[in-house]
Amino acid sequence: MDAADPYLDAFLYTLPVYEMARARHAAVGGAEGSHRGRVNRLGHRRTLSDHQARSITTPNNDTLYSSAWLDLEGGPLLLRVPRIAGRYWSIQFLDIYTNTVEIVGAGRSGLAAQGSELNLWIARTGDPTPVPAGHQVVRLPGRDAWMLVRIEVRSEAELKDLHALQDAMVLSAWETNRPLSGATVPVRRDAGQRAGAEYLAVVNNMLVRNGVPEPEQSLVARWKPFGIGVPQEPAAEGVTLEWSRRLADLHALLAPPAPAEERSSGGWMLPDPAVGDFGANYHLRAQVAHEGLGALPAREAVYFTARKDARGQPLDAAGSYRIRIPAGGLPADAFWSVSMYQVERDGKLFFTDNPLRRYAMGSRTEGLAREADGSFEIVMQRHAPEGSRDRANWLPTPGPEHARFQLVLRAYLPRPPLLSDRNVLPPVRRVD
Repeated sequence: MDAADPYLDAFLYTLPVYEMARARHAAVGGAEGSHRGRVNRLGHRRTLSDHQARSITTPNNDTLYSSAWLDLEGGPLLLRVPRIAGRYWSIQFLDIYTNTVEIVGAGRSGLAAQGSELNLWIARTGDPTPVPAGHQVVRLPGRDAWMLVRIEVRSEAELKDLHALQDAMVLSAWETNRPLSGATVPVRRDAGQRAGAEYLAVVNNMLVRNGVPEPEQSLVARWKPFGIGVPQEPAAEGVTLEWSRRLADLHALLAPPAPAEERSSGGWMLPDPAVGDFGANYHLRAQVAHEGLGALPAREAVYFTARKDARGQPLDAAGSYRIRIPAGGLPADAFWSVSMYQVERDGKLFFTDNPLRRYAMGSRTEGLAREADGSFEIVMQRHAPEGSRDRANWLPTPGPEHARFQLVLRAYLPRPPLLSDRNVLPPVRRVD
């Protein structure tokens, strides 16, 4: 970290906390325990994310989501999960720093579901409540956490059956659960002179609610003169004004690729293996919170991003590009996909509206035109290509209002070659 710029250091450390608070407030609001709030309640997204999904940057078009913002101040929670067979699914638990604390699901990591039903007992670390028999335990380090459920969707036709699986998931308070106390600070995203004060209020509120990990307490203590960690003492006016002045520029520093992402192959930037398990890599943690809040760790899913083509030129929404997928697809035990995103002015990524309502292509895409050996090309351009074969494989790029686009290749339960051999990745070729 840069000791010469404490504002930058404090920003990189705290931005994930702010982004988690922002997403939490958007889902729950400030009235915890009231009819308005939805804390400790499991909500379900019944459709795949499309161009109207704007609550979280870089959404996927691969899975149905169910999620809950957990508050363990009142005691343990119980989650009952039905048997989910024959498809990828996972339950990810993130702390307020966006670290993945636990993964439950069909993959190779975390707790494994056994039998016809899974009972999870979710409690804060150190909670003395006896664990009931027949329950698998998830321990979370703070009061607040985000529980994010993903269920693979193979076709629109199976949504009704998947809704039944979602409805069979039940999140409830354990019998020792007590009433909650204390609402979070609202996230207003004031862009004016109050922006700094708002940022500090949100971050400090979450730090007080959840605590700072012991190894990082001395680090956070250095930023007390800069308004971090001291909600009981309003920051000096000069400090809040400096935060207001600098926040936009600090966000902009996250837009360029981090040094680790410069490792590329065929236009694809190779992900840092620390994604999801960040440790002390605060720059990477902030960047992922800014661009892909809730990203799974590489052991569960790997994300390759392309901002440039195989020749190193920025991806142009007005250009034409192709990706050739070899016979047999890419090495993943679950599935893989390539998603198309328009780049917003603030650097965030969202799906682009298009006449096909197609936002991604991959191993589950139906009706692809394949070669005799089973390989196929993904055709990416703004206007419909000529010829039925190319139209079948068309992934539309953004309209004229967006000059740039970005691709994300996701592979769930990746095999070792995909994590270690850059030659496995198909190059992004410009063809016009």
